[in-house]
Amino acid sequence: MPVSTVSDYIDRHFDDTIAKLARWCAQPSISTENVGVEEMARLAAHDLSQSGFEVKVYETEGFPIILAVAGPRHAPCMLIYNHYDVQPVGDLAEWTSPPFEPQIRDGKMYGRGVADTKSNIVARLDALNAVRAVRGELPVRVVWLLEGEEEIGSPHLDRFVAEHRHDLKADGCVWEFGGYTWDGRPNITLGLKGMLSVELVARGAKRDLHSASAAYVPSPVWRLIWALAAIKTPDSRVQIPGFYSSVTVPTEEQARLVEQIPDETQRDLESIGLQSYLNGMQGMQVYMARAFHPTANIQGIIAGYNGPGSKTVLPREARAKLDIRLVPDQDPEEIFQALRTFLKERGFHDIEVEHIPGDGDLLPAINDPEALFIRLVRQACAEVSGKPPVITPSSEGSGPMALFTRKPPVGLGIPTAAFGTGYPDSRAHAPDENIRLDDMRAHMHTVARLVELMAQRSGLS
Repeated sequence: MPVSTVSDYIDRHFDDTIAKLARWCAQPSISTENVGVEEMARLAAHDLSQSGFEVKVYETEGFPIILAVAGPRHAPCMLIYNHYDVQPVGDLAEWTSPPFEPQIRDGKMYGRGVADTKSNIVARLDALNAVRAVRGELPVRVVWLLEGEEEIGSPHLDRFVAEHRHDLKADGCVWEFGGYTWDGRPNITLGLKGMLSVELVARGAKRDLHSASAAYVPSPVWRLIWALAAIKTPDSRVQIPGFYSSVTVPTEEQARLVEQIPDETQRDLESIGLQSYLNGMQGMQVYMARAFHPTANIQGIIAGYNGPGSKTVLPREARAKLDIRLVPDQDPEEIFQALRTFLKERGFHDIEVEHIPGDGDLLPAINDPEALFIRLVRQACAEVSGKPPVITPSSEGSGPMALFTRKPPVGLGIPTAAFGTGYPDSRAHAPDENIRLDDMRAHMHTVARLVELMAQRSGLS
Protein backbone atom coordinates (compact mmCIF):
# COMPACT_ATOMS: atom_id res chain seq x y z
CA MET A 1 0.00 0.00 0.00
CA PRO A 2 1.52 3.36 -0.99
CA VAL A 3 2.15 5.52 2.02
CA SER A 4 0.84 8.52 0.08
CA THR A 5 -2.69 7.10 0.37
CA VAL A 6 -2.49 7.30 4.14
CA SER A 7 -0.79 10.67 3.83
CA ASP A 8 -3.61 11.95 1.66
CA TYR A 9 -6.14 10.75 4.22
CA ILE A 10 -4.27 12.57 7.01
CA ASP A 11 -4.16 15.79 5.00
CA ARG A 12 -7.81 15.56 3.91
CA HIS A 13 -8.99 15.14 7.51
CA PHE A 14 -6.51 17.47 9.19
CA ASP A 15 -9.15 20.10 9.95
CA ASP A 16 -11.09 17.43 11.84
CA THR A 17 -7.96 16.58 13.78
CA ILE A 18 -7.48 20.23 14.72
CA ALA A 19 -11.10 20.42 15.89
CA LYS A 20 -10.55 17.33 18.06
CA LEU A 21 -7.39 18.85 19.52
CA ALA A 22 -9.28 22.05 20.37
CA ARG A 23 -11.90 19.98 22.18
CA TRP A 24 -9.20 18.21 24.21
CA CYS A 25 -7.43 21.45 25.08
CA ALA A 26 -10.69 23.11 26.12
CA GLN A 27 -11.04 20.49 28.87
CA PRO A 28 -8.93 21.44 31.91
CA SER A 29 -6.99 18.55 33.47
CA ILE A 30 -4.72 20.05 36.11
CA SER A 31 -3.53 17.20 38.31
CA THR A 32 -1.74 19.48 40.78
CA GLU A 33 -5.00 21.23 41.58
CA ASN A 34 -7.44 18.36 40.87
CA VAL A 35 -9.24 20.40 38.23
CA GLY A 36 -11.04 18.51 35.45
CA VAL A 37 -8.78 15.45 35.46
CA GLU A 38 -11.57 12.87 35.83
CA GLU A 39 -13.52 14.56 33.03
CA MET A 40 -10.43 14.49 30.80
CA ALA A 41 -9.98 10.78 31.49
CA ARG A 42 -13.54 10.12 30.34
CA LEU A 43 -13.02 12.17 27.18
CA ALA A 44 -9.79 10.31 26.35
CA ALA A 45 -11.38 6.91 26.98
CA HIS A 46 -14.36 7.84 24.81
CA ASP A 47 -12.27 8.96 21.85
CA LEU A 48 -10.02 5.91 22.03
CA SER A 49 -13.07 3.66 22.10
CA GLN A 50 -14.61 5.52 19.14
CA SER A 51 -11.38 4.82 17.24
CA GLY A 52 -11.71 1.07 17.69
CA PHE A 53 -9.56 0.55 20.76
CA GLU A 54 -10.55 -1.87 23.49
CA VAL A 55 -10.39 0.48 26.47
CA LYS A 56 -10.07 -0.23 30.17
CA VAL A 57 -9.99 2.50 32.81
CA TYR A 58 -8.19 1.58 36.02
CA GLU A 59 -8.83 3.58 39.16
CA THR A 60 -5.85 4.39 41.37
CA GLU A 61 -5.50 6.20 44.68
CA GLY A 62 -4.98 9.25 42.48
CA PHE A 63 -6.27 9.70 38.94
CA PRO A 64 -7.28 6.98 36.45
CA ILE A 65 -4.86 5.10 34.22
CA ILE A 66 -6.22 4.17 30.80
CA LEU A 67 -5.07 1.09 28.89
CA ALA A 68 -6.25 0.82 25.29
CA VAL A 69 -5.43 -1.98 22.83
CA ALA A 70 -6.04 -2.42 19.09
CA GLY A 71 -4.62 -4.48 16.23
CA PRO A 72 -3.68 -8.13 15.62
CA ARG A 73 -2.53 -9.99 18.71
CA HIS A 74 0.51 -11.65 17.10
CA ALA A 75 1.71 -8.69 15.04
CA PRO A 76 4.66 -6.49 16.02
CA CYS A 77 3.60 -4.36 18.95
CA MET A 78 3.99 -0.61 19.48
CA LEU A 79 3.50 0.71 23.01
CA ILE A 80 2.54 4.40 23.30
CA TYR A 81 2.88 6.25 26.60
CA ASN A 82 1.11 9.57 27.13
CA HIS A 83 -0.35 11.60 29.96
CA TYR A 84 -3.58 13.56 29.82
CA ASP A 85 -2.91 15.87 32.79
CA VAL A 86 -1.47 19.36 32.38
CA GLN A 87 0.30 22.00 34.43
CA PRO A 88 -1.44 24.84 36.32
CA VAL A 89 -1.99 27.93 34.19
CA GLY A 90 -0.05 30.37 36.40
CA ASP A 91 -0.66 34.09 36.03
CA LEU A 92 -3.58 34.58 33.65
CA ALA A 93 -2.34 38.10 32.87
CA GLU A 94 0.66 36.56 31.09
CA TRP A 95 -1.55 34.66 28.61
CA THR A 96 -2.42 36.32 25.32
CA SER A 97 -5.63 34.27 25.19
CA PRO A 98 -7.44 32.21 27.88
CA PRO A 99 -5.50 28.97 28.51
CA PHE A 100 -8.53 26.68 28.12
CA GLU A 101 -9.99 28.48 25.11
CA PRO A 102 -7.59 27.23 22.42
CA GLN A 103 -6.93 29.68 19.61
CA ILE A 104 -5.09 29.47 16.29
CA ARG A 105 -2.84 32.38 15.39
CA ASP A 106 -0.17 32.51 12.67
CA GLY A 107 -0.23 28.76 12.07
CA LYS A 108 0.01 27.88 15.75
CA MET A 109 -2.49 26.64 18.29
CA TYR A 110 -2.28 28.17 21.76
CA GLY A 111 -3.65 26.66 24.97
CA ARG A 112 -2.62 24.90 28.16
CA GLY A 113 -1.66 21.31 27.41
CA VAL A 114 -1.54 21.70 23.64
CA ALA A 115 2.19 20.84 23.53
CA ASP A 116 2.45 18.91 26.79
CA THR A 117 1.00 16.67 25.65
CA LYS A 118 -2.49 16.65 24.12
CA SER A 119 -1.39 17.37 20.54
CA ASN A 120 0.83 14.28 20.66
CA ILE A 121 -2.11 12.13 21.75
CA VAL A 122 -4.55 13.48 19.17
CA ALA A 123 -1.97 13.40 16.36
CA ARG A 124 -1.09 9.77 17.07
CA LEU A 125 -4.71 8.74 17.42
CA ASP A 126 -5.74 10.25 14.10
CA ALA A 127 -2.62 8.91 12.38
CA LEU A 128 -3.68 5.42 13.45
CA ASN A 129 -7.24 6.20 12.36
CA ALA A 130 -5.87 7.09 8.92
CA VAL A 131 -3.95 3.82 8.64
CA ARG A 132 -7.03 1.83 9.67
CA ALA A 133 -9.30 3.76 7.30
CA VAL A 134 -7.08 3.08 4.30
CA ARG A 135 -6.00 -0.48 5.12
CA GLY A 136 -9.17 -1.67 6.79
CA GLU A 137 -7.27 -2.62 9.93
CA LEU A 138 -4.09 -1.80 11.79
CA PRO A 139 -1.15 -3.92 10.55
CA VAL A 140 0.51 -3.78 13.98
CA ARG A 141 -0.71 -4.15 17.53
CA VAL A 142 -0.92 -0.90 19.49
CA VAL A 143 -0.98 -0.79 23.28
CA TRP A 144 -1.68 2.69 24.60
CA LEU A 145 -1.10 3.70 28.21
CA LEU A 146 -2.37 7.10 29.35
CA GLU A 147 -2.01 8.36 32.90
CA GLY A 148 -3.27 11.48 34.65
CA GLU A 149 -0.44 12.09 37.12
CA GLU A 150 2.72 12.68 35.09
CA GLU A 151 2.85 16.33 36.08
CA ILE A 152 2.98 15.33 39.76
CA GLY A 153 5.65 12.65 39.37
CA SER A 154 3.57 9.59 38.32
CA PRO A 155 3.23 8.31 41.91
CA HIS A 156 1.00 5.35 40.99
CA LEU A 157 2.48 4.35 37.65
CA ASP A 158 5.25 2.08 38.92
CA ARG A 159 2.75 -0.21 40.68
CA PHE A 160 0.50 -0.28 37.60
CA VAL A 161 3.38 -1.19 35.30
CA ALA A 162 4.49 -3.95 37.67
CA GLU A 163 0.98 -5.39 37.86
CA HIS A 164 0.37 -5.19 34.08
CA ARG A 165 3.80 -6.16 32.84
CA HIS A 166 2.37 -8.87 30.58
CA ASP A 167 -0.16 -6.47 29.00
CA LEU A 168 2.58 -3.95 28.21
CA LYS A 169 4.95 -6.21 26.28
CA ALA A 170 6.04 -4.47 23.08
CA ASP A 171 8.77 -4.20 20.48
CA GLY A 172 9.19 -0.49 21.10
CA CYS A 173 7.64 2.46 22.87
CA VAL A 174 6.70 5.89 21.52
CA TRP A 175 7.19 8.37 24.35
CA GLU A 176 4.78 11.12 25.28
CA PHE A 177 6.63 14.20 24.00
CA GLY A 178 9.06 15.28 21.32
CA GLY A 179 9.47 17.91 18.69
CA TYR A 180 11.22 19.65 15.85
CA THR A 181 14.09 22.12 15.64
CA TRP A 182 13.49 25.75 14.72
CA ASP A 183 13.98 24.87 11.03
CA GLY A 184 11.75 21.78 11.11
CA ARG A 185 14.19 18.90 11.55
CA PRO A 186 12.69 16.11 13.66
CA ASN A 187 14.34 15.67 17.05
CA ILE A 188 14.44 12.18 18.56
CA THR A 189 15.23 12.06 22.27
CA LEU A 190 16.51 8.82 23.76
CA GLY A 191 16.52 9.46 27.49
CA LEU A 192 15.23 11.45 30.43
CA LYS A 193 16.74 12.72 33.63
CA GLY A 194 15.51 11.31 36.91
CA MET A 195 14.11 13.53 39.60
CA LEU A 196 13.93 13.88 43.36
CA SER A 197 11.36 16.36 44.70
CA VAL A 198 11.97 17.62 48.23
CA GLU A 199 10.71 20.28 50.59
CA LEU A 200 12.88 22.01 53.18
CA VAL A 201 11.13 23.50 56.20
CA ALA A 202 12.61 25.81 58.85
CA ARG A 203 10.57 26.60 61.95
CA GLY A 204 11.06 29.18 64.70
CA ALA A 205 8.74 30.59 67.34
CA LYS A 206 5.25 29.15 67.63
CA ARG A 207 3.81 32.32 66.06
CA ASP A 208 4.92 35.26 63.93
CA LEU A 209 6.71 37.92 65.95
CA HIS A 210 7.45 41.62 65.63
CA SER A 211 10.61 42.01 63.55
CA ALA A 212 12.23 43.88 66.42
CA SER A 213 12.62 40.44 67.99
CA ALA A 214 15.20 39.59 65.31
CA ALA A 215 17.87 41.02 67.63
CA TYR A 216 17.61 37.90 69.79
CA VAL A 217 15.11 35.43 68.21
CA PRO A 218 16.38 33.06 65.44
CA SER A 219 14.89 33.66 62.00
CA PRO A 220 13.68 30.52 60.18
CA VAL A 221 13.88 32.43 56.91
CA TRP A 222 17.60 33.08 57.30
CA ARG A 223 18.12 29.49 58.45
CA LEU A 224 16.45 28.26 55.28
CA ILE A 225 18.44 30.61 53.05
CA TRP A 226 21.72 29.52 54.62
CA ALA A 227 20.79 25.86 54.23
CA LEU A 228 19.91 26.38 50.57
CA ALA A 229 23.17 28.23 49.98
CA ALA A 230 25.08 25.27 51.42
CA ILE A 231 23.60 22.92 48.84
CA LYS A 232 24.98 24.62 45.72
CA THR A 233 27.88 26.94 44.91
CA PRO A 234 27.49 30.03 42.70
CA ASP A 235 28.91 28.11 39.74
CA SER A 236 26.06 25.58 40.18
CA ARG A 237 28.16 22.78 41.65
CA VAL A 238 26.06 20.66 44.02
CA GLN A 239 27.84 20.16 47.34
CA ILE A 240 26.05 17.06 48.61
CA PRO A 241 28.81 14.45 49.26
CA GLY A 242 28.78 11.67 46.68
CA PHE A 243 26.34 13.53 44.45
CA TYR A 244 28.41 12.98 41.31
CA SER A 245 30.06 9.67 42.21
CA SER A 246 27.48 7.49 40.42
CA VAL A 247 27.35 9.51 37.20
CA THR A 248 28.15 7.28 34.21
CA VAL A 249 27.40 9.68 31.32
CA PRO A 250 28.31 10.70 28.76
CA THR A 251 29.90 7.76 27.00
CA GLU A 252 31.97 8.40 23.89
CA GLU A 253 28.99 7.53 21.68
CA GLN A 254 26.66 9.81 23.63
CA ALA A 255 29.14 12.66 23.44
CA ARG A 256 29.42 12.11 19.67
CA LEU A 257 25.64 12.39 19.30
CA VAL A 258 25.64 15.66 21.24
CA GLU A 259 28.38 17.05 19.01
CA GLN A 260 26.16 16.42 15.97
CA ILE A 261 23.25 18.49 17.30
CA PRO A 262 22.87 21.69 15.23
CA ASP A 263 23.68 24.75 17.31
CA GLU A 264 20.48 26.71 17.91
CA THR A 265 21.48 27.99 21.33
CA GLN A 266 21.68 31.64 20.29
CA ARG A 267 18.14 31.57 18.94
CA ASP A 268 17.02 29.80 22.11
CA LEU A 269 18.61 32.60 24.17
CA GLU A 270 16.72 35.21 22.20
CA SER A 271 13.50 33.25 22.67
CA ILE A 272 13.79 33.23 26.47
CA GLY A 273 15.09 36.78 26.68
CA LEU A 274 18.57 36.21 28.12
CA GLN A 275 22.00 37.49 27.13
CA SER A 276 23.98 34.41 28.19
CA TYR A 277 23.73 30.96 29.74
CA LEU A 278 24.92 29.81 33.16
CA ASN A 279 28.69 30.10 33.58
CA GLY A 280 28.94 31.54 30.06
CA MET A 281 28.25 28.19 28.40
CA GLN A 282 27.99 28.21 24.62
CA GLY A 283 27.04 25.81 21.84
CA MET A 284 27.79 22.20 22.59
CA GLN A 285 28.45 23.02 26.24
CA VAL A 286 24.75 23.91 26.54
CA TYR A 287 23.61 20.69 24.87
CA MET A 288 25.95 18.64 27.04
CA ALA A 289 24.51 20.31 30.14
CA ARG A 290 20.95 19.74 28.96
CA ALA A 291 21.54 16.05 28.52
CA PHE A 292 24.03 15.13 31.21
CA HIS A 293 24.34 17.71 34.00
CA PRO A 294 22.36 16.95 37.16
CA THR A 295 20.68 19.94 38.78
CA ALA A 296 19.39 21.23 42.11
CA ASN A 297 16.68 23.78 41.38
CA ILE A 298 14.62 25.85 43.82
CA GLN A 299 11.02 25.79 42.60
CA GLY A 300 9.83 28.36 45.11
CA ILE A 301 10.21 29.80 48.60
CA ILE A 302 7.32 30.63 50.91
CA ALA A 303 8.01 32.83 53.91
CA GLY A 304 6.61 35.81 55.71
CA TYR A 305 4.80 38.80 54.27
CA ASN A 306 4.70 39.45 50.52
CA GLY A 307 1.82 41.89 50.19
CA PRO A 308 1.93 45.57 49.27
CA GLY A 309 4.09 47.84 51.34
CA SER A 310 5.92 46.60 54.41
CA LYS A 311 4.98 44.47 57.40
CA THR A 312 7.68 44.29 60.03
CA VAL A 313 7.33 40.65 60.96
CA LEU A 314 9.66 37.84 61.95
CA PRO A 315 7.97 34.80 60.35
CA ARG A 316 7.52 31.63 62.35
CA GLU A 317 8.19 29.35 59.33
CA ALA A 318 9.88 29.24 55.96
CA ARG A 319 9.57 26.59 53.23
CA ALA A 320 11.37 25.83 49.98
CA LYS A 321 10.57 23.26 47.32
CA LEU A 322 13.37 21.79 45.23
CA ASP A 323 13.53 19.53 42.20
CA ILE A 324 16.83 17.71 41.87
CA ARG A 325 17.28 16.25 38.39
CA LEU A 326 19.51 13.22 38.07
CA VAL A 327 21.45 11.46 35.32
CA PRO A 328 22.51 7.81 34.93
CA ASP A 329 23.24 6.17 37.33
CA GLN A 330 22.27 8.46 40.18
CA ASP A 331 19.58 7.10 42.51
CA PRO A 332 16.98 9.50 43.96
CA GLU A 333 16.66 7.70 47.30
CA GLU A 334 20.42 7.69 47.81
CA ILE A 335 20.56 11.41 47.03
CA PHE A 336 17.67 12.08 49.41
CA GLN A 337 19.42 10.37 52.32
CA ALA A 338 22.71 12.07 51.44
CA LEU A 339 21.01 15.48 51.47
CA ARG A 340 19.54 14.86 54.91
CA THR A 341 22.89 13.76 56.28
CA PHE A 342 24.73 16.65 54.63
CA LEU A 343 22.50 19.32 56.16
CA LYS A 344 22.76 17.78 59.62
CA GLU A 345 26.55 17.62 59.37
CA ARG A 346 26.63 21.27 58.29
CA GLY A 347 24.74 22.23 61.43
CA PHE A 348 21.25 22.43 59.97
CA HIS A 349 19.78 19.74 62.19
CA ASP A 350 16.71 21.97 62.63
CA ILE A 351 15.88 21.94 58.90
CA GLU A 352 13.23 19.35 58.03
CA VAL A 353 13.84 17.55 54.72
CA GLU A 354 10.86 15.66 53.32
CA HIS A 355 9.57 14.33 50.04
CA ILE A 356 6.97 16.60 48.48
CA PRO A 357 3.65 14.83 49.16
CA GLY A 358 2.18 13.20 46.06
CA ASP A 359 5.33 13.49 43.97
CA GLY A 360 7.09 10.24 43.09
CA ASP A 361 10.85 9.88 42.66
CA LEU A 362 12.01 9.17 39.11
CA LEU A 363 15.02 7.17 37.97
CA PRO A 364 17.03 8.45 34.98
CA ALA A 365 16.62 6.58 31.69
CA ILE A 366 18.75 6.12 28.56
CA ASN A 367 18.30 4.13 25.32
CA ASP A 368 20.55 2.48 22.75
CA PRO A 369 20.38 4.51 19.50
CA GLU A 370 21.09 1.33 17.51
CA ALA A 371 18.12 -0.68 18.85
CA LEU A 372 15.94 -1.92 15.95
CA PHE A 373 12.84 0.03 16.97
CA ILE A 374 14.81 3.26 17.34
CA ARG A 375 16.40 2.72 13.92
CA LEU A 376 12.86 2.44 12.49
CA VAL A 377 11.87 5.67 14.23
CA ARG A 378 14.92 7.37 12.75
CA GLN A 379 14.02 6.04 9.30
CA ALA A 380 10.40 7.20 9.56
CA CYS A 381 11.44 10.68 10.68
CA ALA A 382 13.99 11.00 7.87
CA GLU A 383 11.65 9.75 5.13
CA VAL A 384 8.75 12.03 6.08
CA SER A 385 10.78 15.19 6.72
CA GLY A 386 13.40 14.69 4.04
CA LYS A 387 15.96 15.72 6.65
CA PRO A 388 18.21 13.65 8.90
CA PRO A 389 16.75 13.67 12.41
CA VAL A 390 18.62 15.18 15.32
CA ILE A 391 19.40 12.47 17.88
CA THR A 392 19.48 13.83 21.43
CA PRO A 393 20.80 11.25 23.94
CA SER A 394 18.76 12.67 26.81
CA SER A 395 16.26 15.41 27.51
CA GLU A 396 16.86 18.02 30.19
CA GLY A 397 13.41 17.09 31.52
CA SER A 398 12.21 14.18 33.59
CA GLY A 399 9.53 11.52 33.44
CA PRO A 400 8.84 7.88 34.24
CA MET A 401 10.71 6.50 31.21
CA ALA A 402 12.92 4.23 33.35
CA LEU A 403 9.85 2.08 34.10
CA PHE A 404 9.78 1.26 30.40
CA THR A 405 13.46 1.19 29.42
CA ARG A 406 15.27 -0.41 32.35
CA LYS A 407 15.67 -4.15 32.32
CA PRO A 408 13.38 -6.28 34.49
CA PRO A 409 12.60 -6.37 37.33
CA VAL A 410 12.96 -2.56 37.53
CA GLY A 411 11.37 -1.90 34.14
CA LEU A 412 9.99 -3.49 31.00
CA GLY A 413 13.20 -3.42 28.95
CA ILE A 414 11.55 -1.77 25.91
CA PRO A 415 13.46 0.51 23.49
CA THR A 416 11.83 3.93 23.80
CA ALA A 417 12.01 7.03 21.63
CA ALA A 418 10.55 10.47 22.21
CA PHE A 419 9.47 12.33 19.08
CA GLY A 420 6.44 14.52 18.73
CA THR A 421 4.72 17.80 17.97
CA GLY A 422 6.66 20.47 19.87
CA TYR A 423 9.36 22.97 18.91
CA PRO A 424 11.82 25.13 20.89
CA ASP A 425 9.25 27.87 21.59
CA SER A 426 6.34 25.60 22.59
CA ARG A 427 6.47 27.06 26.12
CA ALA A 428 5.38 23.91 27.93
CA HIS A 429 4.59 24.67 31.60
CA ALA A 430 4.55 28.40 30.76
CA PRO A 431 2.03 31.00 29.55
CA ASP A 432 1.10 30.95 25.84
CA GLU A 433 1.91 27.24 25.44
CA ASN A 434 1.67 26.42 21.73
CA ILE A 435 2.56 24.18 18.81
CA ARG A 436 3.14 24.83 15.13
CA LEU A 437 0.34 23.03 13.28
CA ASP A 438 2.69 22.01 10.48
CA ASP A 439 4.76 20.10 13.04
CA MET A 440 1.66 18.28 14.25
CA ARG A 441 0.78 17.28 10.70
CA ALA A 442 4.35 16.07 10.10
CA HIS A 443 4.23 14.02 13.28
CA MET A 444 1.04 12.32 12.09
CA HIS A 445 2.71 11.32 8.83
CA THR A 446 5.73 10.06 10.77
CA VAL A 447 3.65 7.87 13.10
CA ALA A 448 1.79 6.41 10.11
CA ARG A 449 5.07 5.67 8.37
CA LEU A 450 6.49 4.04 11.49
CA VAL A 451 3.47 1.73 11.60
CA GLU A 452 4.14 0.69 8.01
CA LEU A 453 7.83 0.09 8.67
CA MET A 454 7.02 -2.10 11.65
CA ALA A 455 4.48 -4.05 9.60
CA GLN A 456 6.99 -4.58 6.79
CA ARG A 457 9.41 -6.13 9.26
CA SER A 458 6.86 -8.86 9.98
CA GLY A 459 5.91 -9.52 6.37
CA LEU A 460 2.42 -8.09 6.84
CA SER A 461 2.77 -5.56 4.02
